Amino acid sequence: TVPDLNVSGGVVALNVPLNVSAFNLVNGIVGANAPLNVGGLFTWTAGNLTGSSFTNANGGILFNGGQVFLDSTTLDNVAGQTAAMNAAGASLAFRNGAIFNNHGTFLAQNDQSFSINVSTGTFNNIGTFTRDTGAGTFTISDIFLVFNNTGTVNVNSGTLALDCATNSSGPINVSGATSSLSNDSAIL
Repeated sequence: TVPDLNVSGGVVALNVPLNVSAFNLVNGIVGANAPLNVGGLFTWTAGNLTGSSFTNANGGILFNGGQVFLDSTTLDNVAGQTAAMNAAGASLAFRNGAIFNNHGTFLAQNDQSFSINVSTGTFNNIGTFTRDTGAGTFTISDIFLVFNNTGTVNVNSGTLALDCATNSSGPINVSGATSSLSNDSAIL
């Protein structure tokens, strides 16, 4: 186990399984070509998370900067943990079939987006996805981005715009807010 993994530039290739106490990706590229297990908080300010394996965020995720890129890898927010996108400019772009699995709680607390940068991507909500503390619109956009919901989606304030391929067998709760489905491929 490594106490902390702090990346502020350059390219880091992880080719053996690694357990870290905390992960701070300030900028640069991290290639998780073997499992990366983060015991504490994964703080993602900028940069790319890529690779042929997966990253488990066992202590939650904080998106606290600008746009970040999930590229051809899988990122898991595990059950019981929170991923918070609350910085004013924080957004997540998917590349090359990247997958985000939310088993815990995802808080969409700014007026930004999930989008496609290259190719395709998938956001699987198995836990709870909540849109709150924003008066504007949080957008999940692009026909090549799939939003699968088998958990619960709560829209408590502002607008959640699902302008993507949407599949939902779980509830979508709207309370004092707006939910917008604007893609022909929504299956609810």
